[in-house]
Order: sequence, then structure tokens, then C-alpha cells
Amino acid sequence: MPQLTDVLRDTPVVRELSAIVESGSPLPGAAEAGTTPDLVRAVIASPGGEGRLPLPRTEAVILQFTRPALLVRNGRIVPPRSKTLAARLLSARARLEPRVASVGRIEFRDHPAFGWGGTGWLIADRTVVTNRHVAENFARREGRGYGAIVTPATGRPIQTRLDFREEHRPTGRSRPLDIDVARVLFMAEHDTSAPDIAFLELRPDDRMPEPIPLSRTDPRSEMDIAVVGFPSRDTGGMLDDTDAKGVFGDIFDVKRVSPGKALVVDTKPWYFTHDASTLRGSSGSAVLDMEGNAVGLHFSGIPGEANHAVKPTALLDALARVKRRSRASIPADPAERKRGRAADPLEAAVSEYEDREGFDPAFLGAGAAVRVNLPEKTTAPRDVLMHGPRGKRTGELKYEHFSVAMSKSRRLCLWSAVNISGDQKKSARRRSWLIDPRIPRDAQLLPGDGADDVYGDPPRFARGHMTRREDPIWGPVELAERGNRDSMHYTNAVPQMQPFNAGIWLGLEDYALQHCVEDQMRISVITGPVLRDDDPTRFGTQIPLRFWKVIAFIHDDTRKLTATGYLMSQETYLAPEEFVFGAHETWQRPISEIEKLAGLSFDRLSSRDPLRRQPESLAAPLTDYADITFVA
Repeated sequence: MPQLTDVLRDTPVVRELSAIVESGSPLPGAAEAGTTPDLVRAVIASPGGEGRLPLPRTEAVILQFTRPALLVRNGRIVPPRSKTLAARLLSARARLEPRVASVGRIEFRDHPAFGWGGTGWLIADRTVVTNRHVAENFARREGRGYGAIVTPATGRPIQTRLDFREEHRPTGRSRPLDIDVARVLFMAEHDTSAPDIAFLELRPDDRMPEPIPLSRTDPRSEMDIAVVGFPSRDTGGMLDDTDAKGVFGDIFDVKRVSPGKALVVDTKPWYFTHDASTLRGSSGSAVLDMEGNAVGLHFSGIPGEANHAVKPTALLDALARVKRRSRASIPADPAERKRGRAADPLEAAVSEYEDREGFDPAFLGAGAAVRVNLPEKTTAPRDVLMHGPRGKRTGELKYEHFSVAMSKSRRLCLWSAVNISGDQKKSARRRSWLIDPRIPRDAQLLPGDGADDVYGDPPRFARGHMTRREDPIWGPVELAERGNRDSMHYTNAVPQMQPFNAGIWLGLEDYALQHCVEDQMRISVITGPVLRDDDPTRFGTQIPLRFWKVIAFIHDDTRKLTATGYLMSQETYLAPEEFVFGAHETWQRPISEIEKLAGLSFDRLSSRDPLRRQPESLAAPLTDYADITFVA
């Protein structure tokens, strides 16, 4: 059950509620709860406040209106009383109802205590996702795999199935659509730092519903959602049964759709909170957005406090681990099924990148004289992370308008190279950070990796873009938005102090564009960290102290390829109990010096550098863009 203070942030619904109260019309269930308009006004003015006995009942009446748990009949969602919520769901009904059919109740045979024990949903063909704590009701670890729990009284293993129907019928019982579980594919460790996830494989069955598409990005705070599951009576739980009846109408154990909103998303490593109405039995529910995509896996709720759901990026990551450990077929795309081919959900995620062309070496013009090749690792070349099928393995991760190479040892970007077309630049809203499914999760530095989370509020570090987020946002709208989204991959980030991307460093690309040939306005930029063995370690991660940038363009005056190099320092004062970065200073330096520091070769670019003959010693830091040398 949600916290009323969270629900009352939904201004349109509260405005409708207040209008009903002011008109003198009764709310559903008000009479039975002894609720008056004055009590409703009091709760809205001070939710959760101490008061007379009827106030908790009044809160239940308000929740029944603002966050109902809607019944499902014959595959259709029964509309809510709230016109505001009804309008939200009506616009999405054609997308939501087919997904509702893919959510099932997890039922048992030969269980000593329960007839059923949670919710699961098809995340891929024949593959159901639920919670670990739900799977622990019928399965346990056996060596490297999983086996069914044996009931002592009968000596028989617990058998499990999913009923994808189990809807409410005013009279009688709905006809079941039962499909047996063949085996458990994965159960997460019993650890609060691990997402509460389990995957089950179902036996083949022609009646199998379609899988629910999994969002590739985490939900946004305040996003409209709907939780689909099977709330059960909270007998012996933390919620007063009378309050539960106020929201659920004394109808339990059947399929429900609970509208609500995502709440806190970004600050949590693998889960988010939401305010939809849930109870015991909702564990394993699908959290859907209004497009019908799964944006979460509900796993817990504390009555009157918060509900929690696993983020979709964590689900995708767990699927990737399952694929690497199991040869089980996990197809996902309904369109692929109709063509007779089973598509793996991980492959579906990877396939999204197939049309990415990455960094274009010929972006500045045709001919070898102006070609800008990607860097080559000259020291420790085996540290470059390779990926892709055998025979086509590469160290280049291609995105829209840019490419990245990764360090295996540091799990960080070695370099990020982008093409920028200044006359086609666009703006776009910042997106959520993304895991790249083409490489293993443990090859990427992610938030929440153990107790030492390097990313967060000071004194922790920001996710510092190597290719600036603004740089690949150009071209047709679709490609510009793709460039924006691609720039938000963890592969393009390195831990930096919060104010790092500022000052002269922030505007180097824009200033260089001013010196391009006017009818092209094109530059190529390669950026990366200086990774040293003696970099200091904080929050379990070695922190690079210096960063470099190389900018190449056709000079407006000389009409020749020009390349300039820059160093940015996070100078340190390292004391036994603290780690403090000093002022961030930017220097223009010879590209040959950057090559030595980074262990890279920039091919012909060092010979096109106006500082190529300057001694490799630290000069004065740049204080103004006018100090930059573009011509030898």
C-alpha cells in the first residue's frame, strides 16, 4: 500500500477528489467507513496526522479513489471511479490489456502451506520473471542448479504452474489457463545488495501468451505506471485487514491492475519506488508504462511507506547473465516468433545497435590527407576490451556519431571519439544512464557495485562524459535523439569530481567549431582519461587524475587538417583520511605528449599539431580561449 503523502502529489487526481468533496457527493465506501467530507478535507490537509479513530478508514477511502486496484474481467480492465485516472488508462488501454494477459499467478501442488505464492510474467518466450523470495517457496539451490523443494509429509516435490487467467467473476470461478514450470533458470543470491529476481522456464504450450516487451531505459520520476499482479489478503501482515478491504473491496487473490506513478528512481542503484496499491501476492508483479512496456518488477511494499520495484536495466542485466550460464532458449520478440525464429531478449537489445555506424574517419573530407583514424593502443594493447562474434571481434563500440573503446583492467573508457556537425546541432532532454548489452555487465563501472559505490553526491564522483552529451546530438531528429541517448551509456563515463566539466574545458569543441571551414562546420574530437597504475583508489575504484582531448578540423584560414591537444588536471592532495581535488586547470599540450601519457597513437594527427615542435614540459594553463594556438 502506498504512502498517502506520495499519492497526494498527484495534483490532477487530488483536484478531482477535492471537487467531489466540495460538491457534497460521497466517495465510494465513505458511508461504510464513517467518512464525512470534513474528515476527507482533514486528511488531505494533513495526511498521516494523528486524529480521531475514523481517520485511517478515511485514508483507505481516499486511496480507493486515488490509487485503486482495478479488477480484470475477460481480459478487460474495469475502469476506475476517478475520471482523471480513467482518462490516463483509456488512452493506453489498447496497449496495456494485451500485456495484462501475460501476467500469471504462481500456483503450487503438494505445497505443505500454500496453494499459491506470488505473481510472475512472461519476460521472454517460455521465460517467466518473478522474485527470488517467491521462488524460494518451491525451489532451492542444488549445486550449480536448482531443484524443487520436497514436501516432508508426502515425499513428493512441489510442482509449480502459472495461471494466466485467474480473474474475478461475480459468480463462479474463472476458467484457468495453467502452464507448468519446467525448471528454475536463475535465483538471485539472498543478499540485500542483489536485485530480488528469479527466472522460470515454462513447458511448451500452444496457449502461451506473448512476452511483455522490456524497456531498455529506467522509468522517470513521476511517470505514469500500472502494476499488474495478484494482491492477496494480508493475514498476519502489517496492514489492518479493514483498511485493505477499503481499497480492495474484500476481493483478493485475483488479477488486478493498480495505476500509480514512479517515485524515486535515479538515486537507487537497481530499484525504484512507486505509489501503486499492492499487497502480499503482488510480489513479482509487472510494472508497466503507458506504452505497455515493462519498466519494473515489483518486489516489496511496506504499508503506508513505500513500494519497491527492480529497474528494467537490472532485469536486462540479469537476463544477460542467465544467457551466459544456460543454453535455454529465451526468445522475446513476438514478430520474430511469427517469422518462425526465436529471438533472445539480450540479442534483441544488442540488435538495437546494429545500425550504429560509430565514428567516421572520413568525416572531415575525402582523401587520406584529411582522414582521422581512431587511436591505437601502443602500451598494454591487450587491455582493450574486445567484443563481438568470433572472426569479427573488435575493440570499437559503435554509437550514433561516436565510438568508444574500453579498458578491461579498469572497466573504464579508454577513449571516446565523436564527429560533430556544428551547423546541424540540436538540443534534447537528458536521458537515464544505460548499460551496454554488447559487453558483460562486469566490464562496465556501474553504480551500486558492492558497498563501495563510486558514483553519487560529494564526496563521491559524478559520471563524467568523455564525449560530451551535446556533441552527437545533430542531424535528423531521430538520429539526433539517438545520439543523445547513446551518449548516456556508462561506457562513455569516467568518475570525475562534480564541477569538473566546466571552464575552458567545457567549451573547447564550440570554440574549435568557430575556426572550421564555414561551409562545413565539422570537427572530430577524441577524449579520454590518463590511466596510471598509481592512480588513487576511492570507494573501491581507481580515479584518473588527468584527462586529455584531441580536436581535429579543417582550419578556416589554412584549409588544412589541424589537430590540437589538451590536458585537464584533477590535481590532488591526498591525506590519510581525505581525498581532495584542487582547482581544475586546462593546458594546450603537444599531441605527442598525450600519446605518451595515454599509451596511444593518433596516427597523422601529431604531425598536424601546431605545438609539434614545442618541448614537452608543462606550460602555463589556459586562462582564455584566445591563448589557444591553432597555427604553427
